[in-house]
This record gives sequence, structure tokens and C-alpha cells, in this order.
Amino acid sequence: MVWMNPFRPEVQQFMTELVMEVVNQYDIDGIQFDDHTALPNEFGYDPYTIALYRQETKKAPPTDPKDSNWIRWRADKITDFMTQLNATVKAAKPNILISLSPATYSLAYNTFLQDWLDWIRKGIIDEVVVQVYRTSLPTFQEPIRRPEFQEAKTKIPTAVGILTGLPTKQVPMPLVTAKVREATGQGMGTAFFYYKTLWDVAPEDKSARIQEFQRLFP
Repeated sequence: MVWMNPFRPEVQQFMTELVMEVVNQYDIDGIQFDDHTALPNEFGYDPYTIALYRQETKKAPPTDPKDSNWIRWRADKITDFMTQLNATVKAAKPNILISLSPATYSLAYNTFLQDWLDWIRKGIIDEVVVQVYRTSLPTFQEPIRRPEFQEAKTKIPTAVGILTGLPTKQVPMPLVTAKVREATGQGMGTAFFYYKTLWDVAPEDKSARIQEFQRLFP
């Protein structure tokens, strides 16, 4: 995997041009960024970013990539870019939705420098579908009951990404059902990862899985 440095103007321009090509050339409802527009917290020790940090703070970056001030500075830079990108998109087509599917908040912010709660507060995303790919009901319930979820759903449409399985780790339908009911009971929508494991690769019969989804979403 190769990461582009989101602090560099030429990277921001490249990403903006990609998005605006879609916005301007197609009749779309929105842009979905998945869990991108982020950067692993161990990044930022390249010459460009070090020089930028020195210029703004008059000191060298902390050697600890998890230093709270260092995380905050880099996260704010990504937020600044997302703010500019939002403004560019909305200037062209105000009704286009900007959607994000981040990790749970602590992981997204501390590990990937992505402060999506701040983005919601600033009004620069219109929808959030948080990936909560936990393998048990208790570990699924805990994050979606946290304050950031409770705040998010009062401001924008908020949904929970639910794992329906992987080729090497199939998820039984009763667990999927329980997670859907937990999310909807909390007043949030649901999305699933990923399509093939809805019923083609699953521990139950395909027709039984389809029937259960039909009961969940009549």
C-alpha cells in the first residue's frame, strides 16, 4: 500500500481534482469516502511535514507518534483539507452529500488522525456510516452507545457498518440480526460488509438468509 501525504498542496490538489471530475461530469447524489482522507499516526516524519511543523510551532515533531499535541496538529491539517474540499464541492453543487465510513472514533482519531466528530460539528460531512465490524454482540454494543455516536445521530444521518462475514470468518445470521436490531433500536441506520457474505458465503442456507433480511427490512 502506498500513502499520499495529505499535508502537501499537490496531493490536496490531486484529490480535489479527482472528486471534482466526478462532481462536474456526472449526475451524482454524493461522494462516499469510505475510511480514507486519513493517515496512519506513524507518518509525518518526512522532510516536508517536519519543515511545516517546525515553521508553525518553532520546534521539531515529537519522537512519539502518539504524542497528543502531535496527533492534534496533524489531525487538524486533515480537517483543514476536508473543509476546503467540502467548500469546493458545495460551491459546484450544493445538494451533493459528502459521506464517510470511518472507524470507531478513538481508532479513527488516535490511529488514523481522522477527527470525524469534529467534521460533523463543523458541518463538513453530511452522513456517517461507522465501521463497527465486531465479532460479538457485547463488543458491538459498547462503541455504538458511546457519546460520539449519540452526538452524531442528533446532527446528521448516522448508520452502523455491520460485518456479515468474510470468506475465512463466516458470521451467523442470528448475530447479524441482533446487531441490526441494536443499531436501529439506537435510532441509527445500518450498512453491511460485504455483499458476497450477505448470503452467498454464509454458514446458513442462502434462502434462509434472504428470508431473514426480508423480515428485517420489510
